[in-house]
Amino acid sequence: QNQNQNQNQNQNQHVCLFNDQYIVKPPNSLTARFGWHADSQWCDGSATKRKRADHEIEIELEIENENVTAPYVSLWTALDDVDASNGCLRVLPYPAFGKEAVLNGSTEPGEDGLDGETGSKPGGGAKRYASHEARASLYRQNPEQLDRLSITRWCGDSTGKQVTFATKALRDVQVIAMKAGAILCMSHRVLHCSGPNASQTLRRAWMPQFSRGAVLRREGETVKPVALAVALGNI
Repeated sequence: QNQNQNQNQNQNQHVCLFNDQYIVKPPNSLTARFGWHADSQWCDGSATKRKRADHEIEIELEIENENVTAPYVSLWTALDDVDASNGCLRVLPYPAFGKEAVLNGSTEPGEDGLDGETGSKPGGGAKRYASHEARASLYRQNPEQLDRLSITRWCGDSTGKQVTFATKALRDVQVIAMKAGAILCMSHRVLHCSGPNASQTLRRAWMPQFSRGAVLRREGETVKPVALAVALGNI
C-alpha cells in the first residue's frame, strides 16, 4: 500500500494545476460570444505544416514559435444550466481517422511526445490510438476560417454555394447543453466556441486546467511558467 501511495505521489508531481478561470456571460449580452479556438493555439507551433481548406482552396500554413509547453486538459464546469440560448459551448470533434490508421497506429508522435494510447483489441493484443496532436492535425479549417464560415452560414448576402459549403464544414459541430454541476473535459487541441447569452440571467462557468508538467513561455533567454505550475502532489 505504501509503495502504491509513493507511486501515485510521484505521478502527481508530473501533473500540475496550470490555470483556472471563472467565466461569466452577463444577461442579454449578444456580443459575449467567444470565437472558435483551441485552448493552446497561442503556443501552436513547432513549425508544423498543415493543410487548411479556405472555402474551396487548400492552403498551407507554417506556424512557428519559441514557446515550451506541455499537454493539458480543461475541465469546463457549468455553474448554471447552459444551452444554446445562454451561450453554451459548441465543440468540433476531431475528424475521424481511417480505420487502418487507428488500428495500426500509423501516426507520427505528437508534440506531447506520445505515439498514441493503447487499448484492448478484439481477439487479443493491443491497438494504438493516435495522439491528440495527430488527430487535431486533421482539422480542415483553422479557427479564423471557422468564424468566417459561421458568419457565412447566416449572412443574408452569402450565395447558395457559400452557405452550402459552410453548412457542410460545420455539420459535425456539437452543441453542448449541460446541467449545473456537469463537467466537460477537453484536450487543449479541441476546437470549440460559445455563443452569446440571450437569456435574462447570468451564465456562469468555472474552468480549472491541468497540465502534464509546467506550461512555459520563453522570453528571450528566460523560460517562465505561463500561469500556475502547482504539482498536484503539493496541493
